[in-house]
Amino acid sequence: MYTIVGDSWVSHLERHVKLGQPDGKLYGNETIWLGVPGLTCAKVTGRLLTEATRRKPDVVILHIGGNDLSSLHLPTVVVANILAIRQQLLQHGAKRVMVTEIPPRRLTFKRDQTRFTTDEKMCHQEAVVKANTTLREQLGLDFIRITKKIRFPRHYGRDGVHLKPAGNQALFYSVLRGHCSSIQHIPDVAKGIRKDPEFRQLPQRVAVLRKQIEDMKNDRKKNCALLKKTRTAIVDEIKAIRKKINDILDKMEKTTVQELDRLVSDQELSIKKDMESCTQMHDELKNIMDDIQSKDSSGETPLYIGFRNCEKKIKQANEILQNMSNVVKYDITFRKHNGIEDFLSSMKTFGELNESNVYCYKEYNVKMSSDKDTCGILGICELPGGEFVITDYNNMTVKLLDQEYRVVDHCDVPKYPNDVCHIGGNEVALCVNNDERHELHFINITKGKLVTTRKLSFTHRCYSAAHHGNNLYISSRTALYVYTMTGKQVKTLYEDKSADYTVVRIAISNDGKTIYITNYSNNQLITLDNLGNKLATFTDPDLVGPYGVHVTTAGHVFVCCFDSDTVLQVDKDGKTKLATLARKQDGVWYPKALFFSSRFSSLVVGGWKDTLLVINVR
Repeated sequence: MYTIVGDSWVSHLERHVKLGQPDGKLYGNETIWLGVPGLTCAKVTGRLLTEATRRKPDVVILHIGGNDLSSLHLPTVVVANILAIRQQLLQHGAKRVMVTEIPPRRLTFKRDQTRFTTDEKMCHQEAVVKANTTLREQLGLDFIRITKKIRFPRHYGRDGVHLKPAGNQALFYSVLRGHCSSIQHIPDVAKGIRKDPEFRQLPQRVAVLRKQIEDMKNDRKKNCALLKKTRTAIVDEIKAIRKKINDILDKMEKTTVQELDRLVSDQELSIKKDMESCTQMHDELKNIMDDIQSKDSSGETPLYIGFRNCEKKIKQANEILQNMSNVVKYDITFRKHNGIEDFLSSMKTFGELNESNVYCYKEYNVKMSSDKDTCGILGICELPGGEFVITDYNNMTVKLLDQEYRVVDHCDVPKYPNDVCHIGGNEVALCVNNDERHELHFINITKGKLVTTRKLSFTHRCYSAAHHGNNLYISSRTALYVYTMTGKQVKTLYEDKSADYTVVRIAISNDGKTIYITNYSNNQLITLDNLGNKLATFTDPDLVGPYGVHVTTAGHVFVCCFDSDTVLQVDKDGKTKLATLARKQDGVWYPKALFFSSRFSSLVVGGWKDTLLVINVR
């Protein structure tokens, strides 16, 4: 028995089904239809939950969330509410609750009859994608994908919200019936498990995985030996330099070798932890296989349970291997100081020892008690005193942070604040953009207070800004313009109208000769010279939905990717990925802005959450 509960999509589907099938049965099973037009998560009452579960259905199909997102509610809040409703249905007696994908829709007028702006429509589209991605991750097999068979706008009616008959036909026969026909009880699924090809291949799969783990462990052993050889080579180089200079090097040699030994110790500790993880997972996989094989005569159900447990352990092992594989090998480099003989007395060590593979991640809360929404950090820049200025798109504020990333002041700004860049001294420039205004607001920070001093207006969108020399560089989402500080347009430096978001964020090298652009629509990082000529186009599997970009005074290039939840470092030529510095599991969540602070050797990342992620390179 099935119960289908949801908004007007359900009531429309029920009418369509009963036109050709009066009993309204789903895959030959009795079906209760509970469609409530305009239903939102907040309108789901106890009475509706009771009605949906009154006859103890085997499966409840829940279709909700579209009306919530069209009211521009945050996707994280909508998902949390949907999952809470699902849990309530299970507590009321439903044996299984499946949740459908939230379908896209056309936004035209709000309830107060005002039109949705372009930015609001974009936010809605992003929210639908975010919500469905999270639901799919949370629910797994209990998530019903709709858009695989239902296409927007082909299957939609004129209102762009509801399905036309062909759409309902596809929804009922291709989507719902297909999902429901695959629902089985565990004893039924476990039947014949011994003959299942995947089950029969389990020993081989585990053996292969154990060998991969053993290989990883051996690689780490070799890495440890290589580190010791590296240490020896560096010490030899130190001693070679030592012969050229006088007795003052005694103290310098001791200091440098101590620093080297500390780094080697840290690296060996990391390797030891990797080896211990390999040993533990290797043994756990062996034990779980031994347990499965010992239950071979105990019936199919124990074997199936063992099979499922082994699948989970395999997933954990693969995740461990993936995380370890992010660091191909641990290493240490040594770079001799240039002119060491001339400046010996002012130096503390023989050279600079670097390790680029160990990072420390920490999150800092930047949400204020007055904020009504989850923070949406779209811009970050640093002041000469070490304070930070960030823009909060969702709460329409600019916030001033101290060196400990605490909010010490804020000012409200018109909707919607986007990027922010440092102009000079204690002055920053803020991009404000909506359907009615495309402006750059200049804000001064005086005695810990944010004060808007002037603004420039543009005829095109103003999404991102950068300052170099006496010029402003403004991106419009599809073009990059150069302006004087007084707002006079100098030229259009670069333009790409192949999609909607081809020039999203910009960063300019310290010498002004190289410009980096994130092309969100095409998953690219574009590198230009200062005449607008394209020098490089970079793509990578981890570069999905690139948004924020930053280049340091030393030429290091960092990019954060909204769709893949990643932070990358790219070489200064914009052609090669040097490292993927952080992922979702490190705290990256729909990132849109980042800034590297040379003062603190920290990369600050902001996005669609209440905290800033600070990555310290140790």
